[in-house]
Amino acid sequence: MLEWLTFMPPLDKVARALVLDYFLPYGPIESAIWHLNNKDALTCLAVYGPSDVIVGVAIPGTIWRNSTEVQILAAQAASKKAASWSSERTHAVVNLYAQSMLIGFLTIRFGQVVESPDRLTQEIEDFAQLISLYISLRFLDSMNHNGTNANQKAGQSHNGQVHLSERQRLVLVGIVMKKTNNSIASELGYSVSTIRHETMRIFEILGVSNRIEAASYATTLGLI
Repeated sequence: MLEWLTFMPPLDKVARALVLDYFLPYGPIESAIWHLNNKDALTCLAVYGPSDVIVGVAIPGTIWRNSTEVQILAAQAASKKAASWSSERTHAVVNLYAQSMLIGFLTIRFGQVVESPDRLTQEIEDFAQLISLYISLRFLDSMNHNGTNANQKAGQSHNGQVHLSERQRLVLVGIVMKKTNNSIASELGYSVSTIRHETMRIFEILGVSNRIEAASYATTLGLI
């Protein structure tokens, strides 16, 4: 898997491979990769399986830590264990770390009770380490891609830190939530042309070319 990840496959393909390839003998039905940014917002980066999770939407910590839908993630975030199982032994969650800092979770749900979870836990933890490394590589790649001339970009300081105006940040929230320019304009009370202009400025500041890249960059770096 490590060799495959060096080719930077999309995260949805990674989640799919966990279910259909790597853990297939154990009967998994769903896997998800979650990112926890430095503002305690939780975002599902990828999911494969019968899930109602919306990919790419940042959930504030005040919401996800009290949500029954992701209760197992909240419990794991407060745990010092590398991996935990649901009481039914059908759902495993593993912490993802970067330089000893919690950056997210890997979750795998199985179609039946796992009789020997301890034996499977080590395998899941091994994959979690690879995925942690992969997410870190994606982060660095994104920084390199967007930081080639970072100091010359109007929205970044001399140290490469991204600076958005409050209006641009609100527009970016709308982009992450997959809202249209018309919807964002209506909610914020601006004209559609203003939102369109701010969207282009956001693309320029972040060094991206479309809304998907902007949403991915924002959730990965915790800009919202």
